Amino acid sequence: MKALDLVSEPDYVNLMKSKLDPEGLGVILVGQFLQEFFPDQDSVIPNSFPVYHYNGLKQSNHNEKVRYKLMLIL
Repeated sequence: MKALDLVSEPDYVNLMKSKLDPEGLGVILVGQFLQEFFPDQDSVIPNSFPVYHYNGLKQSNHNEKVRYKLMLIL
């Protein structure tokens, strides 16, 4: 938060963490973060994006190259 020139006092950071991550999973979604701290700015968050998977084992990939591609649609 300091790098974004936002308030970075520990009590405030903990308050925002509990607000943006109420389940305590350690995950804050970019959309929620942007809405909270930059509500007046138009942000383009894609509806879909590619996700690539590679498990590090050559033999598990065709021609020993990463080819598995998953498209997530939000």
